[in-house]
Amino acid sequence: MTRSAVRIVRGVLALAAMGLLATCQNETAGPGRRAALAVTPVFPAGANLAAVNLTIDVARLIVVGAPADTAFDQTFPFPANQTSLQVTADISLDQSPQTFAVTIQLLSGATVLFSGTQSVALSSGASSPAQIPVSYTGPGQNVASLTLAPADSGLSFGGALTFRVAALDGQGAPVPSFYVSWTT
Repeated sequence: MTRSAVRIVRGVLALAAMGLLATCQNETAGPGRRAALAVTPVFPAGANLAAVNLTIDVARLIVVGAPADTAFDQTFPFPANQTSLQVTADISLDQSPQTFAVTIQLLSGATVLFSGTQSVALSSGASSPAQIPVSYTGPGQNVASLTLAPADSGLSFGGALTFRVAALDGQGAPVPSFYVSWTT
């Protein structure tokens, strides 16, 4: 090997060593950082799905970072015999901590019944479960008033009477799809 070739090899090795030293830092950001996200939906006080014969069978978890970059979007089964569910996700971080908009949707089939969104800051490793309040966003969520018909009627012993219910929104427009239940 010639003297100039040796100098070139030494120069390349020196540059490679400097590159390794420059990139071997204990960073809190960058690719390879991951966080475990656990989410528990919190239903409104007094919510009674059984009273209106509603069943939630799917939970969807959507995690969005800035700027509008979806980091996670997956559905999970919601077993019929459970009244709560905790879902978990493995999230890739650009930095630690990093804040995400976390949305949970609770569905009956393909119909979203409840949903909630909350900002959650995630750090590398495991995190404590985020409790996300959910509100009803399903069919009839805009009902402002209900009308029960007939308003009055006579009934003989052993007879039956069928009631009808109509729903209106805040502007007085009919709401075509909603859930309702009553007992006498």
